[in-house]
Amino acid sequence: SGPPTGGLGGQAGSTLSFVGTSSLGLKVTGDQVYSGVISSAGNVTVLGSGSLELAGDNTFSGEVVIDGGAPLILSGDNSGASGLIRIVNGYLQAEVANLPGGGAVTFNGGAPAIWKASGALAPTIGSSNDVYWNGNGGFGAATTALTVTLNGGATMDWSSGTDGFNGKELQLSSSTSTASVEVVNDITIDSTRTVRVLNN
Repeated sequence: SGPPTGGLGGQAGSTLSFVGTSSLGLKVTGDQVYSGVISSAGNVTVLGSGSLELAGDNTFSGEVVIDGGAPLILSGDNSGASGLIRIVNGYLQAEVANLPGGGAVTFNGGAPAIWKASGALAPTIGSSNDVYWNGNGGFGAATTALTVTLNGGATMDWSSGTDGFNGKELQLSSSTSTASVEVVNDITIDSTRTVRVLNN
């Protein structure tokens, strides 16, 4: 534990292990790629204006927090990892197959709090499932157009935490998206609600 570091570097085959109950704060500048493995139990917070790509097959258990606007890119096999990814302010770029096993993406933010992917996402809503609105958040395209199908295409109830957006703001796109995003579900709106389309 301790103050945020300036970055994280490592080739494939290297390992960063937490000792005891620890946390790692990364204040990222520029575009950085870590190809090694993060293991053991601990929490990771990603801050800063740069982007961090975790390309290794990580096995750690703990919470990952994205804050400060920094994008976090997951491109490795994280099925051996477990824990929650919480987006407070910034972007997660990952396909479902790259998420920690048994983990969920929780939107906990203002603007932006965006999960970016390409092609198709079909997450299940709920605090112990694939995605959950604890705060404002939503989806954006990564490199190609994105289609989002929630709960198998069922009608969404905006106020529901398991069949909708938990009464929070739905955000779409991002300042770095170059393609479209579509949520295909029908949505039941029970009062005045906000869909925020971010600049792209």
